[in-house]
Amino acid sequence: MTIDHIISIKPRQSWHLTILRRKAILFCEQNFPRPMSSYMTGLLFGHLGKDFDEMGSIYTSLGIMHLFALSGMQVSFFVDFLRKGLFRLGFRRDIVNLFQIPFSVFYAGMTGFSISVIRSLIQKVLANFGIKHLDNFSLTLFLLFLFMPKFLLTTGGTLSLLFAFVISMFGERFEKLPKYRKLLAESLTLSLSVLPLLMLYFHNFQPFSIFLTFVFSFLFDVLFLPGLSLIFLLAMATGIMLTQINIIFQWLEGLIKLVDSWYHYPLILGKPTTFVFLAMLVVIGFLIDQWRNQKVRYSLLLILLSLFFVTKNPPIPSITMGDIGQGDSIFLQDQFNRRNILIDTGGRVQFGARKKWQERTSSAMADKTLIPYLKSLGVSEIDTLVVTHTDEDHMGDLLAVVNQIKVKNILTSEGSLNHT
Repeated sequence: MTIDHIISIKPRQSWHLTILRRKAILFCEQNFPRPMSSYMTGLLFGHLGKDFDEMGSIYTSLGIMHLFALSGMQVSFFVDFLRKGLFRLGFRRDIVNLFQIPFSVFYAGMTGFSISVIRSLIQKVLANFGIKHLDNFSLTLFLLFLFMPKFLLTTGGTLSLLFAFVISMFGERFEKLPKYRKLLAESLTLSLSVLPLLMLYFHNFQPFSIFLTFVFSFLFDVLFLPGLSLIFLLAMATGIMLTQINIIFQWLEGLIKLVDSWYHYPLILGKPTTFVFLAMLVVIGFLIDQWRNQKVRYSLLLILLSLFFVTKNPPIPSITMGDIGQGDSIFLQDQFNRRNILIDTGGRVQFGARKKWQERTSSAMADKTLIPYLKSLGVSEIDTLVVTHTDEDHMGDLLAVVNQIKVKNILTSEGSLNHT
């Protein structure tokens, strides 16, 4: 084989939104220290890297991971900032409304075309043309089905649309309230309304998340989002990196870890059946609508609590054998969740030592199989966990299970403890 000549290929400058977003994320990760860079890429561009997995699991256990889900808060900040700036420059309202459309496309691209961002941007644009409340929601839903017909197949799309629907239905009731009472009322209403869907997808709920959302929404909305935006723009324009701000995010993560040590385990409610799920949605809808009627309110609350109880405590005892990889896991559940016994947790077997370049961060198998199943049955505490022997494929995911579900007793044989 002979080589006639070698051509040097130079990278072409591209203004494609996906490439611009990737360059912005790399700029943040390479020029700002962690964890500041993670918060910057998460809040500005909707990207959280692998290095945020540990803190991400803590935010998730506290029920406030949605603070990083780009939606109405971030959209309102950037769109309102743009509109106020253009008004100050003397542009007419109709010109500003038209200019908002290409800006919305640009911002959607810079955030990875997230369904929650697109939904919020569409609603913002429609509101400029006098389309509000349920009319706004209905037209937004129609446009999403037209251009993104599979959006409801994602958890984020479903939750985002449910939030938007509840706000469209009941938002007018909160408009006359003082600012902080309005925020608290909206948080309580949204948390209650979305609870059946959280049970269906995640099978648990963190009650303390209502208070944490109320507190941290202020921090993220008023301090972090504007501050990180200014720091990013300053760094891009002048090369000045205000890395000293990183200590604030280190303190924040220390506080989050402290709170997690107090309220680590969420309230596991189980997975409702289709009938119970629909009944919950209907009852919650009537409950919010008839909240001022005391007799109706207490009756609906009693019905709702009964539905929660049936989901949390299955009336029929069961024995389940689960496929956990190379072995099997056996779960015995007594009537009404009075006693639970789990035999083996499964795990991933590794053959031989890995080279450094082969090492990677991976989640436990139980996080995707065993733990979601136990939570779907309403299991918040395992009375006895039996480890038949200490091979990785039988007890490798033990710590993952204990980290998410309380375990009273762990039993194994003396020979297994001496096994090497």
